[in-house]
Amino acid sequence: MQAGAEDFDAEHLIPGEMLRREASRKTELGCKIESMLMDGRIVPPTVTVPLLKEAIAATDKKIVLIDGFPRDLENRAEFHRSLARDCDLLLVYECSEAELLRRLKKRGETSGRSDDNENTILKRFTSFRLRTVPVIDLYRNSGKLKIVDGAKEIEEVSRQTFNVIRAVEKRQVAEELGSSDTW
Repeated sequence: MQAGAEDFDAEHLIPGEMLRREASRKTELGCKIESMLMDGRIVPPTVTVPLLKEAIAATDKKIVLIDGFPRDLENRAEFHRSLARDCDLLLVYECSEAELLRRLKKRGETSGRSDDNENTILKRFTSFRLRTVPVIDLYRNSGKLKIVDGAKEIEEVSRQTFNVIRAVEKRQVAEELGSSDTW
C-alpha cells in the first residue's frame, strides 16, 4: 500500500515536476531552469513560488502537499511573503546518502530525467546539506517537523506518512470546531 494524496482530501503538488515541465518548453526561462537543475542548484523562489501559488489557488482541497518544498530559507520566506502564510508541517524522509544514490540512479534508468545521474545527484546532496538542513532545523525548533524513516520498506514508509497526514486532517477538524490541538 502506498499512501498518496488520493487517499486524503489533498492536492499533491510537485514543484520539481512543475519546473521540469517549464524547462521542457525550451523558453528562455525554461532553459535557465534546465541549467539550474542540471547543476543541482535550487531554482529561485521568484520562479517556484508563483507556480505553486497558482496551483494552490486552483484547488479546492483543504490540504495541499507540496513535495520537496521549501528547499531553502529563501524559498520559505518567499512562500510566506507571497501567500501570507507558512507551511503547517514539514515532513522529512530520512535516508542515508548511499541508499538515496542507489535509488536515484536506479530511477534514472527508467525515468528519463536528465538530472538523475551520479554527478548531479552528488551536487544535490551538497545543496541539501548546505541549504535544506537549515530549513529542517527551523521547523524542528518550531515544533512543525515530522520525520519518517525513508530507508524502511515502502509499505512502512506509506503507513507512517498516512498517519502523519491523518493527524493533520484531525488537527484541521479540531481547529474548525474551535478546539486547538498541538503536535
